[in-house]
Amino acid sequence: MNKSKNTLFNPYVTTCFLVLSIILIAFISFREVLGYFFTAAETVTLIDKSRIQSFGDIVRILTDDLMSGTGFTGRFYRPLLVLSLSIDYYIWGLNPFGYHLTDLIIHILVSISVFFLARLLSGKNVVAWLSAVIFTTNPVIISAVIGTDKRNDTLAGLFLILSFLSFLKHHSLNAYKKFFLILSLFFYALSFGSKEIGVIVPLIVFFYLLIFSDEASLKKRTANAVRGTAPYVITAFILVGWRAFILSQWVGGYKSPPDDVIILNYFNFLINPTGFLGQFSNSVVVFLLPIIPLFLSLVFYKRIISGIGGIKTFKVILLIGLIFSSLIILLYPLLIEPLAQRAYYDKGPQFFQTISKGHDGSLSLYLWNVRMYFLNRLYILLLFFIICFMGVINYGYNRERFFPLSTKGKILTFLFLWLLSPLCVYLFVLSLAPWQMYIPFIPFSIMLPMIFAESIQSLGRSSHLSLFRRLLLPLITGIFLLILLLYSVPLGFGKTGRNQDGWRDISEARYLLLNALSTFVAKSPMDVNKIVISGLPFNYWLPDMMVKSWYNLKYPGNNVKEVTVKTVAPVQTNPVCLDFDIKLIEIDAAMNEVSMRVNACENRSD
Repeated sequence: MNKSKNTLFNPYVTTCFLVLSIILIAFISFREVLGYFFTAAETVTLIDKSRIQSFGDIVRILTDDLMSGTGFTGRFYRPLLVLSLSIDYYIWGLNPFGYHLTDLIIHILVSISVFFLARLLSGKNVVAWLSAVIFTTNPVIISAVIGTDKRNDTLAGLFLILSFLSFLKHHSLNAYKKFFLILSLFFYALSFGSKEIGVIVPLIVFFYLLIFSDEASLKKRTANAVRGTAPYVITAFILVGWRAFILSQWVGGYKSPPDDVIILNYFNFLINPTGFLGQFSNSVVVFLLPIIPLFLSLVFYKRIISGIGGIKTFKVILLIGLIFSSLIILLYPLLIEPLAQRAYYDKGPQFFQTISKGHDGSLSLYLWNVRMYFLNRLYILLLFFIICFMGVINYGYNRERFFPLSTKGKILTFLFLWLLSPLCVYLFVLSLAPWQMYIPFIPFSIMLPMIFAESIQSLGRSSHLSLFRRLLLPLITGIFLLILLLYSVPLGFGKTGRNQDGWRDISEARYLLLNALSTFVAKSPMDVNKIVISGLPFNYWLPDMMVKSWYNLKYPGNNVKEVTVKTVAPVQTNPVCLDFDIKLIEIDAAMNEVSMRVNACENRSD
């Protein structure tokens, strides 16, 4: 009996059980995607460009920008993405199941890495497991997992964590220090080669060395941090310089209008991953949630504002901001919404009409737009104040030390600075999309359970709260379970994510279209010089280069010189209702044209 108990609680057995549970949760969350066709239009072209048929192709992948010569407007250098697709093509050919399986495996590896990183930082299996689960099932990063063309985000995240874990080994061990430093730099190069966001590794290393240094003097801390980060900075200059040489420009990226609300969207993706505010905007719950942080801040205000000098002033400012944002949300239906309604009838501030883009629509739509505008911003402020509090709430009284924080306070401060590091990059390039939140969610997923654990422990240490303790402990636990639910793919992916942005329907329609085209021309693929597809509903849009790349992969050495895809207004129809009229038009002895017209039936999909 004792032997079986010892085996059950063996740390290695526990670790294996927790890791297996993470794998199972990830598989259950994303299993349906394994049956999808390629969900992104660029994937087929990426596969076409990644084929390795000679040694020269390897050189081309390492020395050429992503999808050069295809008409793709973006300028990127991501050789690791291309090499991974080369391996997939060698194994799976054009079977999308294999590509989605690879995407899921990479995501699982990242989730397991998050588990070990969180356990290393927190020292607790429960915190580490919750961190991995929150990250694994986060609905904002769905597109990074199911879109093979977004694999660069998952690869960059995996190698970034491995680089930092290797750095921690280098920093903490006396033996094999050079080995782990070289290994860390190697993973750093792989992360940058997967996606440019990997460039933030030196920042993460610098923040860690600065915060966890044993030196009391800020000057010595900074000097040691700069010295420890130097190998990563040198590597960064080499990597960025090589990329600039390949692309013939420093920034690259898409030629699209700059995003002027990056900071707002960044934190909105963090705190509102399932569109909670949008789904429950008419519910009283949205307006009552701030009661919780408001109540806790008033109960703990003495401890919150404890400190000396500037830190006490900073805490007071944070407390005022928290109370202000909470009260505005609570009083929104009584104060702001009546003003917005008056503005709809031109009797109030025109500002409301501006943020709601006029009032040509119904009153309910107008008020919903105004409500989302305010609630998104107010909830972002509320989260910001809460996170800042968690970073400074345990700030000590030692004037001689620059970081007199508890160990957990240091960890939360470090994770918060890590969280802000990708934002610096996105602000520099003026671009942000949901799948780009993959790496920011790594530190954020670790922060959430750590804040929860710290809140529970703070209650346990507060002897003067005996009257509230029985109420607060289940209350805080309930809040965290709600957060865990909101940050889960089963909620977001189950209700809207399974077909969010038409992923399933789009992939199925593309498969039917490309399969019909391939079947028709299979008998004489070399005689086709031009392909014209018309009548394609815009919501099933696919670019010319996707059709050309598909044709290249199915029939190497073909004679197709031009592909034209003409779209019509979007329709709400099931892909199985799409009908294809295909015919071969002989233009002259040297040119044949395949004309495909897509007809959509009227049956609506639910």
